Order: sequence, then C-alpha cells, then structure tokens
Amino acid sequence: MNERSKTILTNKEFWEDEWKNLDLPIILEPSIRADRSFINLFNKHLSIVDGKNKTCLEIGCNPGKFLIYCAKFLNYDIYGIDFEEKGCLLTEKNLKAVGINGSISQQDIFNLDTNQKFDLILSCGFIEHFAGVKLDEVLKIHVDLLKENGKLFLSVPNFRYLNYVFSYFFRKNMLDHHNLKIMQKSFFIDFAEKNNLTIEYLGYFGGIHPGGLKLGTKNIFKKFITKNLINRIEKYQILDRINSKYFSHHIGVVLVKN
Repeated sequence: MNERSKTILTNKEFWEDEWKNLDLPIILEPSIRADRSFINLFNKHLSIVDGKNKTCLEIGCNPGKFLIYCAKFLNYDIYGIDFEEKGCLLTEKNLKAVGINGSISQQDIFNLDTNQKFDLILSCGFIEHFAGVKLDEVLKIHVDLLKENGKLFLSVPNFRYLNYVFSYFFRKNMLDHHNLKIMQKSFFIDFAEKNNLTIEYLGYFGGIHPGGLKLGTKNIFKKFITKNLINRIEKYQILDRINSKYFSHHIGVVLVKN
C-alpha cells in the first residue's frame, strides 16, 4: 500500500457512484432533519450582518446545495471547487436549475490555482476522507484560503458509537472511506489551537439519526423502511434538539481566523 492510499481514503469511482442518478434540483430541504440542522447553523453563524458583499468558497462542492443556500438566503457570492469533472458539471446544472449564479472550478485541492481569499470557507463532508500528512495539508489549505476575520465552517458525519454499529451492519463499505478519528470535539479544539482560530461554535448536530440507516430505495425492503420509518421520524422537529456524540448525525465547528 503506497503512502497516498494510506492518507486519501476515496477515489474518483467512489464519488461517481455516490452522486449518480440524482434528480435536480438538490437543495437543503427543511423537511429533512440533517438539512434543517445545517440551515439553523448557517442562519445563526454565517449570516452577513454588515450588509457588505462577501465571498464563499465550498471545497468539495458537489452537488452544490450548501452553496445554493448561501447565495439565495445569505447573499454570498459563491465559488466552488471539486476535483471530479462530473461533480463540477452536476453542481453547475444544479445552480442553473435554481437560477443561481456561481463560479465552479475543477481543481485538485493540493494543486489549487488561485490567489483569492474568501470571507467564508465551507467544507461539509470533505476532510474526513483524509488522514495523516494529507489531512494536515488539506486543513492548512482551508486556513490559508481565509481572509482575516473570515469564517471556516467544517462538518463531518458522525460514524462513532451507535452510528458505528448501524454503519457496520448496514453500510460497512462506507467505513473504510472515512477517518473516524477526527469525528470528535477534541480534534477540532486541537486544530483551532494550532492555527490560532477562535471557536464560535462546536457541537454535534442533526439530532437522532443513526447514520447506518441511510438505506435508500434500491429494493422493496429498503424502500419500505426508508418511507415508513426513517422519513417519518425525520419530520419530528423536537428530535432536532436532542444531540450527543453517541448518536447525532454530524459534528461541526465554526472557526474565525484571527
């Protein structure tokens, strides 16, 4: 096993399979608990309060639903980068489907061609696909792209504790593609201290949502469970407020560059 395969946990085929056969538009849906949780965090921590034009870059932007929200509801000028060509095309089509203008660029995060700095960096479900020296490198790139006083929003899925058990039995193939060691508060606290970043928010969010039960609708059994159990539970908003490292869908942090 070479060094790259030890530290980069996904490949082109993984992402092509993850995003195939999707219907546009793909947006943050208030009826979905995880999406509601992102919406609430974005509104509270990423809203523009001074009325100035501000820029947002999403790293690993496919399919663009976070960019769409930041442009449509938070008034950011949006940019996105993704290393996979089909992912960039999907993101561009998604923006077009909702009438949002944005700049999408196919680039390798480790060979970026830009000198621009941004007011907001979004990175949702990206950094957990790296480990070792490549994780350190990709995190430094995130910080370097930020303006002074800019904000960095990082989130990763939570595949630890109860979610690990469900994932092991229902989605075991996903675990090898994720760095579970970073899915804890101590990782983000350490990252903030090393990079002179102020923590504005750090917590688990997404409510009760065992990650392993993302079954989809590929067969009758999975379709029945998804429709009659998972989708119904998603609608109970009172469960959004119940969060813990043992079962919440995500862990996220909002950091300010000093």
